[in-house]
This record gives sequence, C-alpha cells and structure tokens, in this order.
Amino acid sequence: MAQETTLKQKTTNTKKEVKKGVKKVVQQAHYQKQELLQQAKSSQKKVQLTFFSKIIEVLGNTEKYFTTVKNEGYGEPLLYYLPFMIISAILGALTLPEVFSLPLTAVFFVLVFIGEVVAQLAMGFFMAWLTQVCLRICKGQGRYLDTFKAGVYASTPTLLWNVISGLLALVLTQQQTFWLLFPSLAFLIWSICLTVVGLSQYHAVNKSRAFWAGIVLPLTVFGVGIFVVVFFFVLLGLIFFAGMTG
Repeated sequence: MAQETTLKQKTTNTKKEVKKGVKKVVQQAHYQKQELLQQAKSSQKKVQLTFFSKIIEVLGNTEKYFTTVKNEGYGEPLLYYLPFMIISAILGALTLPEVFSLPLTAVFFVLVFIGEVVAQLAMGFFMAWLTQVCLRICKGQGRYLDTFKAGVYASTPTLLWNVISGLLALVLTQQQTFWLLFPSLAFLIWSICLTVVGLSQYHAVNKSRAFWAGIVLPLTVFGVGIFVVVFFFVLLGLIFFAGMTG
C-alpha cells in the first residue's frame, strides 16, 4: 500500500511538472508570436512612412511617431536629415556675396557647401552626445541612438524654416532678413517642445526632467565651454601681443 501511494504521488508530481513544462512552452511561443507580430507591424510602418509622411507625422502626431520609429537605426534619421542639410547648405552658400566675386566661383561654392554639411553633421553628433551624457547623469534610460534620433526628428520645424528662410534670403535685402529672426524663434521653440516629447519617451523620464536635463543643461554646458575657449584664446592673444610689444 505504501509503495502504491508513493507511486501515485510520483505520477501526480510528474504530471504536474509536465503540465508546467507544457504551459511554459506555450507561454514562450505566445510571447515569441507577439514579438514577431510587433516586429512585422513595425517593419510595415517603416515602409509606409515616406520622407513627406514623416514630416507630417512628427509635426502632427509626435508621440505616436516616436513610438513608430523606435526600432530605427542610424540610417533612417540620417537619410531624413540629409535633404534638409543639403538644401540649407546650398542656400547658405548662395547667400554669400563672395561666391560670385571670386575667380574660382565653382570651387569656392563646393568648399562652402562641403564645409556647411560637415559642420552640421559634426554639431548634430556632438550635441546628441552632450545631451546623452546629461540625461544619463539625470537617470535617463535611453541609448545614444535614441537621443540622436529624437534630436533629428524633433528638429523638423527648424529644418523646414531653415529652407524657407534660405529661399526668402535670396530675394530679400539685408534689412528685410532681420525680420526673419522672429519666426525663427517660434520654430525653434516648436522644435524644443518636440525634443522634450522624444527624450521623455525614449529615456523614460517625465517631460520636466527631459526639458532640464535634455535641453537646458546641455546648452548651459555648451555655452560655458564656448566662453572658456574664447576666454583662453583672448588671454593667449593678449599675452602674445604683450610679449611682442615688451
């Protein structure tokens, strides 16, 4: 009797373990199925979002848009940024009077164009790195890629205005272009608001912390750094000239 009872208990325990194992396998299969469906939906959304639809979505449905592009790498935001950057660089080079007064006009134009593109790219990557450092210090959870992506897409209002103002600068006088500063400020504030939304979402912080750690702190650090560099070179120049005159 004791052996039969022991055997029944073992059989019962074995059945329970088998049921648990089957249940675990079913759950894992379910989770994998959900992940595959999510990836398929995300891939489908990526295909559907063209350049112009991205502009419309990021401006009109910002939070949903940042969720849609969450799985993107560096390629997509760079390809999105590239047309704005190229157009702005061309317009910037055309607004320089020196372009048409030099004997090697084409060469100078190309040099200015390349210089502007490289400068914009370098500044974009650098500011994304500085913002990432500040957010990580303030307990942000996102990656550098997330910060870079949020910065690129959130700058859409400013990028659009750069193109518009660049075109206007070709037909306006220098005095008239001064008035373009006011809408520039409005578009800049719009971009900052979108940046706060993106950083808040990607770094799992509230919008207040995203604003202070992702906007104010990096700009403050950058401003102080510029001041220190300028002060250093001015001081170096004064010492040099003092030595020359002495």
